This record gives sequence, C-alpha cells and structure tokens, in this order.
Amino acid sequence: MGEKMDMPDVKMGMPSGFFAQNGVEKSTSAATLFSMLEEVSLFTFSVDPDTKTFRFFKEGKGFAFSQGMNFFDYLLLVCPEDRSRTAQGYLEFMNGVLSGEQSKTDFVHSMIRQNAGPVLLHIYLHHMTDADTPYILGCAVGHADVSEARAIETLQQNIIDSTAAVVFVYDPDLREISFSENLHSILPGVPLKYGGDVIDSITQFVFPEDRKRMTEPLNDMIEGRASQYSSEFRILAGDRIVWVANRGKSYYDTVLRSTKIVGMLINLNEMNQYREITEESSRRHEITNLPGRRRLNTDIDKVIHDRNVFAAALILIDIREFHAFNDRFGKAMGDEILKGFSNRVSEYLPSGASLYHMSVDTFGVLWPHASRVQVERFMQFLTAENSKPLSAGSETVFVNCMMSASLFPSCGNAAEELLMNAEITLHKLKSDKNAKYAIFCASDKKEMTERLDFELQLTKSIRDTRENFILYYQPLISADGGRLAGAEALMRWISPEREIISPEKVIAGLIATGHMDNVGAWVLESGIRQMSEWLCSGVDPDFFLHINITAEDLMCADYSARVMSLLRKYSLPSRNLILEITESSLMKSISICRKNLVNLRKMGVRISLDDFGSGYSSLNYLRELPVDEVKIDRAFIEDVQKDCYNHSFISAIVLLAHSISTEVCIEGVESREQANTVATLNADTYQGFYYGRPVSAADFDKLYFQQSASVG
Repeated sequence: MGEKMDMPDVKMGMPSGFFAQNGVEKSTSAATLFSMLEEVSLFTFSVDPDTKTFRFFKEGKGFAFSQGMNFFDYLLLVCPEDRSRTAQGYLEFMNGVLSGEQSKTDFVHSMIRQNAGPVLLHIYLHHMTDADTPYILGCAVGHADVSEARAIETLQQNIIDSTAAVVFVYDPDLREISFSENLHSILPGVPLKYGGDVIDSITQFVFPEDRKRMTEPLNDMIEGRASQYSSEFRILAGDRIVWVANRGKSYYDTVLRSTKIVGMLINLNEMNQYREITEESSRRHEITNLPGRRRLNTDIDKVIHDRNVFAAALILIDIREFHAFNDRFGKAMGDEILKGFSNRVSEYLPSGASLYHMSVDTFGVLWPHASRVQVERFMQFLTAENSKPLSAGSETVFVNCMMSASLFPSCGNAAEELLMNAEITLHKLKSDKNAKYAIFCASDKKEMTERLDFELQLTKSIRDTRENFILYYQPLISADGGRLAGAEALMRWISPEREIISPEKVIAGLIATGHMDNVGAWVLESGIRQMSEWLCSGVDPDFFLHINITAEDLMCADYSARVMSLLRKYSLPSRNLILEITESSLMKSISICRKNLVNLRKMGVRISLDDFGSGYSSLNYLRELPVDEVKIDRAFIEDVQKDCYNHSFISAIVLLAHSISTEVCIEGVESREQANTVATLNADTYQGFYYGRPVSAADFDKLYFQQSASVG
C-alpha cells in the first residue's frame, strides 16, 4: 500500500501559492516534489484518465481508501454536500486533459474519516506523461475541520449577501475571477465567472476612455507591485452609464494556501441618489415636517447676502423640560405636543418669517427685515400665548418655553456666528428658571468664556485626584436642649487663587462637564470616613452625618450596595448616616429611586427629604417614599417671625410629619429672631448660620468636639 511509483523528471505546474509557502520552486522535479509532499500532505495518488481509477502512494490515516478504487467509490467518501461539485471538478479536469486544453487544477472539498470528524481537503491535480502513458498526479492537503471552515464560509457569504456592493475574488494562479450575484443589478445577465484573460473579459464593459484607469492598478496588484488599489470608472450597461468605485486588496487564503485578490464595485449612481434623498429628508423634521437646521443655515446665508436685506433676526425657541412630557405621557403624545406647539408658533409668525425644527425640543425663526423692538415684542407676545393650555391628542398641557435671539448685523455677519450667539444666550437662560427671553449681547459671550474656563479648571482638578475639593461641615442642633446632634457634609471647591467658589456654581459646572457622579462618590466616601474617625475619637455614638445625594445616584441599580460596602469598609454603623436628597430631583424619576431608598432604609440608613414644600408633590412623597426626616425649605423661614402664612405652614408640616413618625429639620435660620420663632414650632433639629457656618473637618473638631471635651 505504501509502494512508490517511479516518476519521470518533469516540471510541475500546480498553483504556486501553496508551494511557495513550502520552499518549492517551479523547476522542482515531480520526484522531488512528491517527496516533499510526503511531509505535508494527508495522501498522494494518481488517477487514470481513461479508467478513472485511483492508485495511492501515501494513504491518509483514517481514510477508507483501497488501491484501484474507482471514481464513484471515491465520491462516496466525500461529504454529501460536496459530492456534486467534487465530481464536477474532477470530471471537468479529466475532460480537459483528454482534449488537451488543461493540465492542472485545484479545488476544495470535505471528506469523511473513520472514527473522526470530516476534514477539509485542498486537492491539487496535475496531468503528466510517463513513457507516452498519461496519468494524473494528485495531492491532498488537509486544513481546519469542516465545521470551522463551513462557519468561515457562511460568514463570508453572509457578509457578501448583506452588502449592496458587488464583491469579486480573483485567483492569479488559476487566472479566474468570480463575482457576487448582485453584479446583475449593474450588468443584467452577464456571467458571474470568467477565466483565461480575465482583464480583457471584463474591460469590454468599461467605458473606453476609462479602461486604462481601471486596468493599470489591477495589473500592479497581479504582478505584485502593490497590495491594494483604488479606482473609479464608468461601466456601459446597455443604454446606461454607471459610475463605479473599485476597491481591491490582496490577501493570503489560509484554506486554499494561495494569494487572492478580493475587491468590490460600488455603484456611485445609487449612492448619489441615496445622498440626495437623505439630504432632502434631513432638511425636514420627521415629526413636524418643518425644515431642519441644515436648511436654516442655508437660508440664513441667503438672507445676509441679499443686498436688499439690511437687518434680520434669528430666534431660538426651546421647550423647557420637554423630556418630562415623554416620561409622563409617552413618546407618541410627546410627538403630538411638538406638532401642536409648532402649529401654535406657525400661527403667530410675523410676515416674511420662517419656522424651523432644529432638534427634538428646539425651534428656530428666521425673520428678515426685523428690528430689535419688533423681536422683543414678538417674544413677549409668544411668551403670553404659551401661558395658555395647549391641546395635544386627548391631553391638555402647559408648555413652558424660553427664547433667545441674535440680530443681523449687530450680533454677527455669518450664519454660524448668529446661530452660535443665539445658542450662547439660550444656554444662559437655561440656568435661570424665571427667565423667559433675551437678545444676545457681548457680555453673554464673555460669561460663556468664563464658564468654559471654570469648567476646564474643575475638570483638571478632578483629574489631579480631586485636588482643591474639600468637605465642610455645618452643625445641626437638637431642639432638645440645644445640643449638637449632627452635621451636614457640604462640598466646596477652592480655586487656584485660593478662593472658595459658591457651591451652586461648582455643582452647575460638575453637571455640565459630566463629573457629578465622580465627585458625588468622593463626597460619600470622604464623609463616611470622617464620620468613622469622629466616632473612633470618642464622639457621642448618637451623632449623625447628613450627606447629600442625587436622583442620578439612586437610579444606579447597585447604589444601595455601594453605600453598604463603604459602611463596612470604614466600620460605620448605618444609624449614624443620613442620606439627603432634594424633592426637586426626585420629580424626575421617583419610581426608579424608590427601590434604592427602600433598600437603604432596610440597611438602617436614614433618609432625609430636602427643600420640602418647594414642589407640587411634597405630601405625596411622604406617603410613597421611606422618609425619616423632612427639611423645610429655607424660603419658608424668611420673615417667619412676621409672615403668618409661613408660620402656619411650618406648624402644619411639623404636626403632619410627627403624626407619621417623621422628624422635621428647619434650615436657613440666620438670626436670633428667627431662632426664637422656630423654637416655638416643635421641630426636631435646626440648621443655619445662626447656629454655625460650614467649616473644615479640623475646625469643626476644634469648635465642637475638643471644646466640649475640655469643658467636660
């Protein structure tokens, strides 16, 4: 079975890709070649073209071969899904040999092995003559198992099927090129496979003037002077001319063990059509069908370059808190609100003005020939109209909006400049809940520059391990005897000039730069660590610390677990921690926050509701949320000694809270008169400058702990 056949000293002409990888030259003799193939092949054989019988020189392990087996017995060992094309490959080659038209070929098929999985084979066949007797030498080289090869083949086919581009593969060894089926979308009915002089075969479809531009880069690839190419040319498709982009790259096929060229043809005519459709649709908003931002840019340019236009205005209209409508009523109703709002604005547009839908909740008005006075009156009028209810579907809602304007030429002489300045003023309005409209002025840009510089300083400080951030502590005083009951941790930031920046400005900067979560986590851990140190130093075990958190914190699914982990890390009893959240932030996502609040409460952490009474749902929160304490908003403390309403309101809240076992803290007490008044309201704790200003941990220790220790 292992008998060697004497072989003449002939030259082999098999595909060079595989042999080049194994150090085989084209001049290598058949005897030498098959000796080398002994090392890398699974089996070698010869085939008689007349009888179609096989003789094996090296039998592959696990294959059920027998000497003299005929071609059809051989096919039975081929995996069923490959039998048809294997038979076709062998028979076409044998017919080519008999006709003298072919002397070599190669192809891939899978074959069954005994007691093992099928294997993918690369079959190389070469026609030779020994003493005037023709025969075919064959060599089978094995590759990855069939499942892996099929997976790769399926993936490649899926990629080809999912792309609109025409994909092709060119085999320089076999001088054969094949195209994906979607070639017929450009050239209906043409063959998908060409052999022989491939370039001549395919250039017949190329516009004559473009043929050189198409063939030169492809020839450079074939002859190894380049590894990739790119060209654009025209194809003659019947009575049409189609522009295509041609991209190609050479690669080494690890299955076929030869170099291939793979590429694609992209129909540029279709791409231009899609681009035109996309550009047109991008000029119209999908909900309101109003022109979009790109169209607005174009129209502004036209207006400011019109010699008959000496003045114009760009007005931006932004719906405040539009996301709340989507959250409450759903997106479909939100879309109806946008349509209703755009219809309202369109109804009151000045003569000659145009309305645009720039983003989800922002509209633009371009008004040629408008003066400052006219713009101010229009914004004032529209503000009054928007105070009226708006019907949207089955709902009636109130839409609160703000407006900014930039004037041509005083606020800018280019479209982008006018837009930018209007947006700068709009951004400024967003930070002021009471502001309704404004026209851009130079100071707005200065304020924006200062704000951006400040946000840059904040970001740098955070990256430098939160340098310049510090926690201050303000005392909370018990109504029972005026003793120190606890403290609130308050974040402060010290500027490079050693100035303490207002907390409101710092928080706004952190939100704008997306660093609020980062700093919030630092505040939580730093506060818990400080509280633990105080307890270890002998502070009253009932002393507690308030730490402010946000609704965004509570929206994190694992937030309660993170708090518990920190309590364990610093050995702090949960009863010494009170987490404080503002009523206004809860309005955004109360249902999501509730789960974490419940978990925190179960762990023994107390919850305080800050700014109580400032919103519309304060009493409802007491019913729905696990709250241990409410902190009455400081707005009710102003003139509490004179204002009967505020006095009665606080008294009622204290009475209600105590009836459901909830404590009350009154904050914002800044004078003796206020302190004397709130002392009669039966609250549980007080906080404010009258009792003590926020100070550093070291100063707090000196003022309240070391002093009391020395007195003791």
